[in-house]
Amino acid sequence: MGINFSNQNEGVTMFKKLISIILIVSLQSVLVADDYNAGGDFTLDYSLNGHGDVNFSQFTALGAQSVLAGMDFDGDSLYEILFSIDETLAPGGPDPGKLGVFLYEADGNGGYNHVWHFVTPQPGNSLPGMFHADIDGDGLHEIYFGVPPAVGYNDATWGTYIFEQNADLTFPSTATLLYQYGMTSADNFRPAGYEVSDLDGDGIKELCTVDRGVRRLSIDEPPSAGFDNLSTFTSEYLDTLDLNGGSVYNLDAADFDGDGKHELWVNTWNNFSMTVFEATGTDAYSVESKMDQLYDAGDAASFRRNGFAFYDADGDMDLDAWFPMTDGKLYYLENTVSFTLDDLSLDTNLVTNGGLESGTTGWDFFPSPMTNMALMSTGDTLLPPVVTSTMDTTSTGADTTLYDTSAAVLFTAHAGTAALKVSGAGGNSTENNAFHAFADANAIAPGTQFAISAEFLHSSVDSFSTLGSHGTLFAKYFAPGWAWLGMESVDFQSSATADAWHHLDKLCTVPAGATVVQVGVMFTAPDSSSTSGSFYVDDLILQAADSLGVDFLAADNFTEVLTFGSRNRGSDMGDIDGDGKMDLIATTGTGETVVRMEFMGGDPASASSYEVTTIFESKGEPADRYYPLDISDNDLDGDGNLEVVLTNLYASNATQPQIFVLDYDKFVFDTGGDNPDQGLNENWSVAAVSYGVDVDSTFYTESNNSRTVIGGMDMDNDGAKEVIATDYAGNRVVVFEYNATATPPAFDVVWSAPITTSHYYSSPRTVAVGDLDDDGRHEIVFPVANDDAEGYHIYEWDGITGSDNYGTTFSAVCQVEVDTCCAGDGAGTASYGSSFRGRHDRITIFDLDGDGRDELCIGIRDGAPKGTIIVSLDSTSNLVSGSEGGFEIWNTEFFVNRSDYGGGSPLHNLPADLDGDGHYELVQHTWNAFHFYNLTSTGADAYSAPAVGNPSGWYKATAGAGDQYSIFGGNAHDIDGDGNDEAYFASYGSWGRGSGDVYVVDYSPGDSVLVVNGDHVKRIASNIGQFIGDVGTGYDGSDRNSLFVGRTVPNITALEYIGPDPRSPSSYLKKVLWTGEHDVVNTTITIDSTGAADTVYASSPWGFPSKIETDWGDELLDFDMDGKKELLVSFQSIDDSLSTTVKTWNDSLADFVSVVTKVANHKDWTFAILENSTPQLKSFDPVRFILPDDYRLDQNYPNPFNPNTTIQYTIPINRKVSIKVYNITGQLVRTLVDNEMANAGTHKVVWNGKNNFGRNVSTGIYLYSLEWAGMKKVKRMTLVK
Repeated sequence: MGINFSNQNEGVTMFKKLISIILIVSLQSVLVADDYNAGGDFTLDYSLNGHGDVNFSQFTALGAQSVLAGMDFDGDSLYEILFSIDETLAPGGPDPGKLGVFLYEADGNGGYNHVWHFVTPQPGNSLPGMFHADIDGDGLHEIYFGVPPAVGYNDATWGTYIFEQNADLTFPSTATLLYQYGMTSADNFRPAGYEVSDLDGDGIKELCTVDRGVRRLSIDEPPSAGFDNLSTFTSEYLDTLDLNGGSVYNLDAADFDGDGKHELWVNTWNNFSMTVFEATGTDAYSVESKMDQLYDAGDAASFRRNGFAFYDADGDMDLDAWFPMTDGKLYYLENTVSFTLDDLSLDTNLVTNGGLESGTTGWDFFPSPMTNMALMSTGDTLLPPVVTSTMDTTSTGADTTLYDTSAAVLFTAHAGTAALKVSGAGGNSTENNAFHAFADANAIAPGTQFAISAEFLHSSVDSFSTLGSHGTLFAKYFAPGWAWLGMESVDFQSSATADAWHHLDKLCTVPAGATVVQVGVMFTAPDSSSTSGSFYVDDLILQAADSLGVDFLAADNFTEVLTFGSRNRGSDMGDIDGDGKMDLIATTGTGETVVRMEFMGGDPASASSYEVTTIFESKGEPADRYYPLDISDNDLDGDGNLEVVLTNLYASNATQPQIFVLDYDKFVFDTGGDNPDQGLNENWSVAAVSYGVDVDSTFYTESNNSRTVIGGMDMDNDGAKEVIATDYAGNRVVVFEYNATATPPAFDVVWSAPITTSHYYSSPRTVAVGDLDDDGRHEIVFPVANDDAEGYHIYEWDGITGSDNYGTTFSAVCQVEVDTCCAGDGAGTASYGSSFRGRHDRITIFDLDGDGRDELCIGIRDGAPKGTIIVSLDSTSNLVSGSEGGFEIWNTEFFVNRSDYGGGSPLHNLPADLDGDGHYELVQHTWNAFHFYNLTSTGADAYSAPAVGNPSGWYKATAGAGDQYSIFGGNAHDIDGDGNDEAYFASYGSWGRGSGDVYVVDYSPGDSVLVVNGDHVKRIASNIGQFIGDVGTGYDGSDRNSLFVGRTVPNITALEYIGPDPRSPSSYLKKVLWTGEHDVVNTTITIDSTGAADTVYASSPWGFPSKIETDWGDELLDFDMDGKKELLVSFQSIDDSLSTTVKTWNDSLADFVSVVTKVANHKDWTFAILENSTPQLKSFDPVRFILPDDYRLDQNYPNPFNPNTTIQYTIPINRKVSIKVYNITGQLVRTLVDNEMANAGTHKVVWNGKNNFGRNVSTGIYLYSLEWAGMKKVKRMTLVK
C-alpha cells in the first residue's frame, strides 16, 4: 500500500524531498541514540556517548552524574553543557574511582563539541558536587568541582577544585584553587552540593558547600582581591550539628519570608528533613528553622543537586516551592509566612521628635520650606466654616475673615501637646510631604524589616475632601543619586470617624540597593477639585523588627500533590515552551522514564492543576539510570524553546550514551504557510483512501461525511475483509470489501442499503454489526428516523459465501426505543416516532449477559423517558434476509432512567469487564459534566444498577469545570493485562474548557463497580484529542498497547502504555502519529499600496478523525494480510474545495478589493487506512475505494435494434460480473454473462434478441443490467421488428 499524488511530477518532487530527508537523517544519526523513546511533544535531538572517545579514556566505566546547561561562558552565543562523570557508581566501575567534569559547546548545527575537561589525578569517592558562578565579580566564570576524599587514595587531592577562566575566556587545565576547608581527608568532608550567594548582605558572595560524608554545612568567603592574588577562602560558618540523618546533596538560597535576606535551605535525605539558615549579621548565621523527618514513609528527599524549585505558584507575591522527591512524589510548600506587628519583637523608636514636642526639629518637608502645614498645640481652636469674608488691604497679612465662633472646637494632640496639621496642596497631582530621612551614618541596611506607625485625625470642622484626596503614611526608598526604588504605604481617608485619632501602621522591608529611607506622611490631591481640607498627624514611630520568617514553617505547610513515578533521582523547573506556565521535569530513576509536570494554574496543592506527561523512556536493556537533569538556562539550538539535558549514571555499555538532549518540538500549525505537506510519522503511510469527490451521491454532499466507519469484519465468510461506512447525508449505509485479486488491489463497493427518508436532518450517524438471532449470519444495524419505519434497521446476510448480499430491503426494524420514548399516539398514527431522531453516535451490539445471544444496548437521547435500554431478540424469533420482518419478538431485558443517576443525555453504553469477574458492565456516559455510572450483568437477562438515590452510584468528573462530554463515546481494553478492562473517554470540552482531555475509568480489586468516584475516573492526558479511538498493539515493533485519539491538529496521537498504573498520566508515552495534511490550506494574500505582498495567511480546512479503529473482534486490522498493522480512520469537516483570496489595496476606494479563486481539494478524503512499518516514500496511488460510479454501463447500440445490439460496460478492477436482460416487468429474459471473471477495462457483449431458451422475443422495451457483488446498474433498450 502507498501514497497518492495528484500527478506524476508532484510524485517525483515529493520523492526527491523524501530522499533528501533520508540523507539528512542518516548524516545526523550519529548524534542520536537508537531505541530511546521520546514523547510528549519532545524529541531526542542529541546524545553523547563517550565510549571510544579519547577524552574519556581515563575511565574504566562511564556514568554521568550531574549536569548544568545553557551557559555562555565565552560570550559567543553558542551555549554550553557542563556535566560530571563518576565511574564509581557506573556498572563495573571501581570504588573509589576517577571523577571528571566536562564542558561541551553547541556547534550551531544540532551537535556539540568538546571544549574542556578535568579528570581527577587519583581515585576519589562517589557523587562529586558541581557548580558554576562568578563569585568575585571579575567577569570571569568559575567552575566548581567537589572531589570527595577516599582515605589512602587522594589524601592530598580531594576538595573543591575551582577553575576560573583565563583572560581569553578559556578554562585552565589545572585548578586555579583547590579548597579543602581547613580539613584533611580523615575529616571525610565530601563536597556534594554548592550555592553561591551574598547571604549576609556585606556585598561579598559566599561559597556554601554541603558535605554528605558527616552532614556539614560550610559557608566561606572568597579572597577579596580575587583568585589570582589569594590562595584560599575564609570560613564564616561551619555547622556540624543541624543536618541530621541521611546524606546531604541539595541546597539553595532564597528569600522565602520576604525580609530582604536570603535564607540557605538544606535538605537531608532523612525522611524529608529540611534545615533553614539565615544571616544574623555580617559573617554570622543561625538556624532559623529545623524540620526533621517531615514524612516517615518512603524516606523522601530532594535529589536535584542544584537548588530547589522556588516560585510564586499561587500569585500572591511571595515564594512557594515544589519538591519532586526521591519517592516519586511531588510535594508543594505553600508560603504561609504572614504575620502582623503584634507577632514581632520591635526595637526602640528611631524617630526623634516624632510627636513634634520640639517643633519641627528633625523633620524635612517637600515642598521645602514647609508649605500648607502648621504646628498644632492642645487647646488650639479649630474654626468652623466661613460665614463672610473680607480682606483688609491696609493691614498686610492680617486675617480679616469673619468666622462663626458659636461652635468652636478645641484641638487635642494624641500624646503630649503638639501635632502637625497637613492641608491640601493645591493644583493637580500634588503632594505635601513631612518626613524623617535615614541616610549616611544613620542609614537603615537593605533587608532590614521595620514597622512604621502614626496617629491620624480629621476634624468635623475641616472639609477633608472625599473626592480622591487622602493622607498617607509612607516609607520611600532611594538608591544613590536619588534614584527611585519604590514606596510602601497605607492610606488614611475622611471615611474614618471624625474628631477621633486613628492608628495606622505598616510593616516594611528595605530593598536591595537602598541608601536613603524616608518615613513620613503626605497629603495627596489627584486634581484641583480635591485640594481642600486637612488632616492631623502625631507620634510618627519607626522600629526595627526581628522577623519571624521561616520560623513559622512546619510539616503541615507541605502538601503531597501527586505521584509521578516509583522513584526519582533528579528534577528541575523552568518554562520550557515559553507559555508562562512553569514546568517541572523529573526522572524516575531505574524506572527509566522522564516526566513533565506542567502547572496549568489554579490550586498548586491539587493534582488536577497539573498536566503530567512522560517525555522520555530508555530502551530497557542494558538498564539505564537517569540521574539529575537540567532545564537549560538558554535555548541551546535557537528554536525558541528550552531543552532538557539528562544524565545517565548507568552508561557503561558501549551502546549507552551518558548525556541526552531533549528538545520541545510540539507541532503548531503555521498560519504563515510554512508547514510540511504531510505530517505523518515516518514509520506510517497512507495505505488506502476514499475520496468524497469520487461520487457526489455517496459521500460528497457535505463535509461531515462519513460520521462512522467500521471495518475488519468478514460478514460473508469469503476471507475478504469489509469496511462499512455511513453515508450520513445520503441516508444510507455502504459496504466495501477488500479485493486482493484486483489489479491494482482495491476496496470495492459490494452493497448499499436503500436510501431512507428521514424526518430529522441526516441519518444514519452510526452503524454496528452483530448476530442478534444467533444463526451465524451477521446483521448490519443502524438507527434512522425513517418516515415510515422509525427505529433500528436490520439487514441480515443471505448466508451465501461471498455473496455480499444483505438484501434490498431490511430483515426487521427494532422499534423498542421508539415504543419506550417516542410512541406518541401509538403505532400507525402520525405522531408515532415523530420525536425519535436516531441521533446516536454509538450503538452497542454485544453479548452482555453471556447467554450466547447478542443484546442491542441503546442510550435513549430523545423523547421521554431518557435512559438506557437493553434489548434482545426472543429465541423463538429468527431474522430472514430481505423479508421486511414484522413478526419478531423483542424482549426488554433491562431499563434504567437516567434521571435516577444524575441525568444527562445518554451518549454511549460501553461494555467492559471492569472488575475482571467475567460479568460485563455497561459503562454509562451521559452529557452532564462528564458523567458516569455503571450497570453490571449478573446472569442471563439479569442486571444490577446502583441504588436509586445513592450519590456514590454516579460521578461527574468535570463538575465545576464545565459541562464536558465525550461526543462519540469511549473504548475499553485491558491495557495493563491485569484481567480487568479499562475504559477510555476523550472530552469534547465545554466552550473550550477541557477540550482534548483523556480520562480512564479503572477499578482496583475489591472495588464495587456500582460505585464510581474520583478514585475510578482519572484524567490521564490533557488537550491531546477530542475523539477517543481504539487500543491496539504491535506498532513500531513494540508489544505494548497504544491508545489512539483524534483531533484537528494534530490529527492522531498515540498514548503508548508504559505502566505501571493505568490511572497515572506518567504511565503513558505520548507520540504524535499524524499532524494532518497541511498542503490542504485556504490562503489569503494581502497586497499593500506599493504592490508588495504584505501578509500571507493560511488556514487549514483539513478536518479531523472522528473515529479510529484498530481491530475487529480482537483481531488487529490488516486488510491486505501483509503482516503490517493498520488503522481505519474516518474523517469529518474536510472541505471539497480550497480557496485563494487576494486582497489588493485600491487607492481610489481607500479599501482592499478581494478576488477569490477556488480549486478542488485534492485530498477530500472521507476515510483512510494508515499502515504501520511502511515509510511513505513512493509515488504510486494508494489503494482506492471503488464506488458504484466507477462501474460504467453504456447505452446499447444500435438502439432501437433488430435483431442484434451491442452492450458495452467498463469495470475498474478484475472481478466477477453478470450481464442480464429483463422484460419491463422485471422477469429475467436472458443471461449474457453469468458471474464470470473479467479483467479491469471495457468489454462488449452482443444480444441477438433471444431468451435463455433460444426463442426470439417480441417487440418491446427491455432492461439490461451490469451486476456485481449485490450491486446493479440498469439501462433501457428497444427491440423493433
